[in-house]
Amino acid sequence: MQEPIKIFISYSHKDEAYRETLSIHLKPLERKKIIKVWHAVTIAPGQEWDFEIKRELSEAEIILFLVSPDFLASDYVHEVELPKALERYKNQEAVVVPILIRTSRFKKSDLGRFQALPRNLKPINEWKNKDAAWMDVVEKLEGVVQRAQENRHFSPPREMRSDTSATIKYRPKKEVPKNPIETARKLLRQGKTKEALDLALEATKANDDVHNELILLAARLNSVLRESRMGIISSQNANVSKTRIMHSLLGILSDL
Repeated sequence: MQEPIKIFISYSHKDEAYRETLSIHLKPLERKKIIKVWHAVTIAPGQEWDFEIKRELSEAEIILFLVSPDFLASDYVHEVELPKALERYKNQEAVVVPILIRTSRFKKSDLGRFQALPRNLKPINEWKNKDAAWMDVVEKLEGVVQRAQENRHFSPPREMRSDTSATIKYRPKKEVPKNPIETARKLLRQGKTKEALDLALEATKANDDVHNELILLAARLNSVLRESRMGIISSQNANVSKTRIMHSLLGILSDL
């Protein structure tokens, strides 16, 4: 059975009620052992809180930020949690999801470039039906969890990971050709979709929008390959899916 996806919740202690409500809505997924949620309240008496937070932040696969004016004003969030989360996101080690709980200057923050929840970027406190707002958040998070499960196949086994107190880097640095996009196109024409996708991922790390799109495409390809090997889908259906992925990748590369 697959291990639960680790979720780290970052928030201001003044927003504890919002954190507790989110935990309640996530409980069914926890009960099914689909996810494992961690937040500061989990720290037991006698434990060193700064060490525990950094350790859990280094192991989380999904990092949730409960955004509010108090959250944005937190020095610890700004100096410790946010930089670490953005570093892990840049290294393709974790997904970052802002959840807008109270009206704030979110768009002006370092998280402003990320797609946030709930829908239409309407903070939880502005919804008349708060349960409906949280349901919208959790339903979207279920999709994020599913993609995180698929992306696990791009990482080495847990026993190969280094000390969690340090930055974890799963992938060795690859040598990128002088013209990586053109090389990726050539690989596609040769039918080497996975190689082209790997090269495109390396070449677009500085372009968050394109890079995120490619990560999802890589997850789709890996899922098709896995299901084909397991006999879940036929070779014919797998080839159709791989062809669609190849055309999607070609379209992305053509725009670069």
